Parts: sequence; structure tokens; C-alpha cells
Amino acid sequence: MKKFLVFAVTATLLPLGSSMKADGAVLPNDGDTKGVVNSLNVPVPNVIGILGGKGRTAIENAGLKWAYATQGIPTADPLKNAIIARQNPAAGSLVTRGSTITLTLFIFSESYLNGDTKGTVKPLGR
Repeated sequence: MKKFLVFAVTATLLPLGSSMKADGAVLPNDGDTKGVVNSLNVPVPNVIGILGGKGRTAIENAGLKWAYATQGIPTADPLKNAIIARQNPAAGSLVTRGSTITLTLFIFSESYLNGDTKGTVKPLGR
């Protein structure tokens, strides 16, 4: 009975004239890096118009951190309470993984119904 020894070999083939960076991105030798995706950069998801909790989850799932702005945007519409009104940086921006996205929420205020935009804003729970 004959025995055979089998070896498995894995190879990465690169196009002629290219080189490979340590992070796995293939770069042309001419220094042109347009279109190269860096695994350290991620696009900011669009969370405007959704509840703050769902927006936080989307941001965390993208590998980013979140923070609420210290001042919300008063609204007379109780249905907008805790909805994300703004985000910074903007949706689609490329940021370094782990960056913090600041979320500004609409905050319902009964005093706002009376035209008082300077009073203390007390958010409704949701």
C-alpha cells in the first residue's frame, strides 16, 4: 500500500506593478491611493429622523461611538420627542473607527407650546 502526503498552499496573486500594504489594501506602485478602502475608516450611518436609541445602535454597529449634544432642539410636537434632528459628522462622512458621532435630539417641551423657548426643556420619556 502506498501512502501519499498532500500539502495545501494558499497564495495571493497581485496584478503586475502593484504592492501590498500591511493592512491588506492593494496599492498601485505609482502612489495613486484614490479608491483604496482602509479598514480603519468607516462611513457614518444616516440616523436623522429615527429614535435616539435606534440611532445609537446603528452607530455602534458601524464601529463608532456616540454622544448626545448638551442642548436638544425644543419642539411643540410630542411625536418628535427623542427623534434625532442632527448628527455630526454628517451621514456618509468617512471617519476613523471608534470616532464619536454627536447626536442632537428633538425634545418636546410644554413650555415651548406657550412660546417660551428660553425655559428649561424637560424631555418626555419614550
